[in-house]
Amino acid sequence: MTPENRSLLADPRGKRLLLVLCAVAFMDFVDTSITNVALPHIRVALGFSVQTLQWVPSAYLLTYGGLMLLGGRLADLFGRRRMMLVGTVLVAAASLTGGLAGSAGLFVAARLVQGAGAALMLPAALATLTTTFTLASDRARALGIWGAVAGLSSAAGVLAGGLLVQGPGWRWVMFVNPIACALIVPAVLAVVPAQRPSAQRTRFDLAGSTLITSGVLLLVFALVRAPIQGWGATLTWLELAGAAALLVAFVVAERLVHDPILPLGTFRIPGLAAANVTGLVGFAGMLSMFFFLTLYMQTVLGYSPLAAGAAYLPLCFAVGISAGIGAKLLTKVGSRWVICTGALITSGGLLLLASVPVHGSYLANILPGLLVFSAGLGPVFVGVTAAANAGATAERAGLVAAILNAAQQIGGALGLAIFSALATSQTDHLLASGVSTHAAATSGFHRALLAGAIFAAAAALVSLRTVNTRDDAIDAGHTEGADLTTEQPKRSVLVIGRSQLVLDDTVAELDRLGYQAQSTNDFSAVTDRFDPKEIDLVVFGGQVPLDRKAELREEIATINPQVLFVQGLAGIPGLIVNQIQGAFATEHQNPTQPPTYTLEGRTIRLTLAEPHDVNATVWWTTSTVPPDPKSDSLVLLDDRVAPGDHTIPVPDRIPLKRAFATVQIDSTIHAFSIATEP
Repeated sequence: MTPENRSLLADPRGKRLLLVLCAVAFMDFVDTSITNVALPHIRVALGFSVQTLQWVPSAYLLTYGGLMLLGGRLADLFGRRRMMLVGTVLVAAASLTGGLAGSAGLFVAARLVQGAGAALMLPAALATLTTTFTLASDRARALGIWGAVAGLSSAAGVLAGGLLVQGPGWRWVMFVNPIACALIVPAVLAVVPAQRPSAQRTRFDLAGSTLITSGVLLLVFALVRAPIQGWGATLTWLELAGAAALLVAFVVAERLVHDPILPLGTFRIPGLAAANVTGLVGFAGMLSMFFFLTLYMQTVLGYSPLAAGAAYLPLCFAVGISAGIGAKLLTKVGSRWVICTGALITSGGLLLLASVPVHGSYLANILPGLLVFSAGLGPVFVGVTAAANAGATAERAGLVAAILNAAQQIGGALGLAIFSALATSQTDHLLASGVSTHAAATSGFHRALLAGAIFAAAAALVSLRTVNTRDDAIDAGHTEGADLTTEQPKRSVLVIGRSQLVLDDTVAELDRLGYQAQSTNDFSAVTDRFDPKEIDLVVFGGQVPLDRKAELREEIATINPQVLFVQGLAGIPGLIVNQIQGAFATEHQNPTQPPTYTLEGRTIRLTLAEPHDVNATVWWTTSTVPPDPKSDSLVLLDDRVAPGDHTIPVPDRIPLKRAFATVQIDSTIHAFSIATEP
């Protein structure tokens, strides 16, 4: 068995690494819910008001979700192990401070720092997992275990909180973290490899970092505050509008900088957007269940903190089992159907829980819904994680992991904000009508859980647009030792050009095809940023000055004489990718006569000595306005073609100004101009 095909999980080192990464995730996820059952005790001890008490869970969520994108990019830029360690130390220090806090303000500040530390740890851990366990079977198992940990941690947090509050006291919901961190730090140092940063950089994008962090923080803040201020309040809409303005400004700024903190091409990774929307909508409906069901058990049924926590114990086991089943199904039916089926099952569980009566019992009214809910929750976690990371390369793995987790956290905040407003409105209306407190509260919980079921069903619908990963697709983009069932290019490509949009689109498509692609629009320090010894091919855009292009060719070729050079045509990403594929395929040229083009007849002529698969595509620019030229394309032929002479007409509607054609014959690609001017 070759090293690329050897199972890392069969090695004790791989098992230890997965254990440490899941321990990091478990601690971060647990901290979102561990304080829930301790809230009444925290309120009395530190003097919180009813209105300010919600900041105990919300402060953690604010920085956890708001700083997640920044944390993920920092992991790519400065190293994943380093960010895990920095985040762990922050969580330990903040938790110790919170446990010793004597005032409400200090406790909330500690929770804010806790969330910031977790935002550094989690994307680094998930990115390490997705770029290390690249064998299809290993990756499915690793994602299954990660999904099980993510799914059961919310319930485990409530259970752990109940045990600690009933035992040593509420302060131990904070003191338990420094103990866990003291175990995690040496484990990370011993087990997680100290790899160099996966993304190249020249300078830190301070403006982009400030805008994206401020925008997401303000968005989460607005969602957290909305149930208290009211969705119709002017301040709520001003906060949401401010968040939108900051995020729009971020997108504009990222298109203008040489080294963006979040390359916009990342969002063009196939299936990433759909997977994250699925996660956002799904987790909005699913995660709020823990909040409302815990309130129902404690305020209506009179459960103690320990009893409310213990009620989730069956869910912990059931999620672990269902996540394992979901992981196995990934390689059978693909992530799309795992997510869709899981979300529908979860929706059914929420519908059962939405009918709990005022005088309900655990076995008859709560447990059945919890078991159905957990049967779907595990597969959803596993499937969404697999789909979102399917096309992520090592260079952007931390960022992709952060986008996924940020979407889930924002979804959780959004769900809680919307459903709290629905529950409160229903409860207040019934109380005003003379209905008893318990009956009114239960009816409010019914409405919130019903809305959650609708959101979960909507997530199932959105999931149909996600990438359907299988054992041969789950490794897309991860070429470091990946077990690919079909031959994938593993060459390193550097794209040098002026337009950031063209660079992002080109790199995104190369990433999808499995190349190790990087780009820059800073022509002054290319060999300082990138090691020519690690580059197989360099693409020059048309806007690179001729003298600088000649200098770079000489500098790079002196260090690496084997490097290939390609002149990109017309700033058209798809055409450039075709050129790159053609350059790499020259050593496997088919014994066919190259195609020719006649301008008068607007035809491509092709002669084949034997049958071949042929694809003929024309490309043309629709706008050359800097900094981002626009283009279009049309496939003229994509079929198995018999031997003989063939003509492929170019339609009259195709403009011949700055137009090009690519003809792919099996694996060989010919690119040539059909334009009336260069």
